[in-house]
Amino acid sequence: MKATSREHAPDTRSQQRGMSIVELMVALVISLVGTVIIFQVFSLNESIRRETTNGADTQTSGLIALTSMERDLRMAGFGFNDGALIGCSVSMYDTKRTPQDVPAFPLVPVRITSNTGTTPDVLEITYGTPSSTPARVSVTTLVDSAASANPITPDRVYGFNAGDIIVMWQQTLPCTTMEVTGVTANQIEHVSGTYLNPVTGQNETARFNKPGGHGNGYGGTAGNTQLSNLGQSPVMNQYTVRNDEEDPSQNYQLTVNNLLAEGPSQMAVADQIVNFRAQYGMDDGLTNDTVAPRETVAGDGIVDRYTTSTPASWSQVIAVRLAIVTRSMQPERPDPDSGDCNVTADWGKDEYPVVWARGPDKPEGHPIDVRTQDNWRCYRYRVFESTVPLRNMLWKKEDL
Repeated sequence: MKATSREHAPDTRSQQRGMSIVELMVALVISLVGTVIIFQVFSLNESIRRETTNGADTQTSGLIALTSMERDLRMAGFGFNDGALIGCSVSMYDTKRTPQDVPAFPLVPVRITSNTGTTPDVLEITYGTPSSTPARVSVTTLVDSAASANPITPDRVYGFNAGDIIVMWQQTLPCTTMEVTGVTANQIEHVSGTYLNPVTGQNETARFNKPGGHGNGYGGTAGNTQLSNLGQSPVMNQYTVRNDEEDPSQNYQLTVNNLLAEGPSQMAVADQIVNFRAQYGMDDGLTNDTVAPRETVAGDGIVDRYTTSTPASWSQVIAVRLAIVTRSMQPERPDPDSGDCNVTADWGKDEYPVVWARGPDKPEGHPIDVRTQDNWRCYRYRVFESTVPLRNMLWKKEDL
């Protein structure tokens, strides 16, 4: 018989075996190492992203806040930049306020309420909006203008329109605000009640004219009594920072409120503003070592010192120095080892994390307290500083 060969199927048992435990452990270690690297890269990337975003936010908020305040400061005093008028005590009647007989206040371009600690300063900026070049006008015919029915006769009426807010003033007497309700060939009317405002074309009620008259009689030699025109919509912007509101979303906002507006006008200007400080730049010939040493002369148009004290002469305020502190939008992560935040240095006895106004009096700068909450060190802070000349004070008219 012829031998036949048998064909055998290939043995596949060796190909069907799984991975060994050693191979699985090696793969697991490699995947864990890869995961750790990925998370480290992600954490680093997130930290850089957070820092970059927070830096952009603080810079944007700070520049918006500083620009808004600088713009108003450049207008400060417009319409009443007269040495004899600045600082006078204003007697005002206002139907939009309570009480309507407004407590007397000084008519000044800038007024600073200086605070300490974490309480921000308050800055008030006042200016007029006359339609023509502002210049004082003498009252030539002395009529008892204390009565609302008696018109005012100035040496000219050009530039005065119904609806304008005017200030009548005379040395040693209070200044009086009135609303123009009509202008004839040589007289200015200031009656109470309703009048036609040619600017709006509407009948309006005189807001600043007290029924029966303001009661401040001006007399003496003709020409001693003066008029200044503040225009249709004078501005008294009050800048404040909220940091103690019950609603957290309302905190850390720079707000502005026009105190001469007809209704509530408070609005937010910029977010993440923690604090701000302001000082008067005085041209009074005095020194307190806040500027470089030099011979100081009053009235030379150069700042002699910076101060928060109420000026003895408001007409000598020629500049304002500002510092605005912004804060990052999001807190940084605490230190993983200690659990404490250390992004911003701690408040020290001699060294402070946030300062401003480095100068001859304090080369390392004056501290600004930003400890408004327990985790304040988790945030980054930036200070924006500027010195703004009050150009209307530099070009003010001389005293009478």
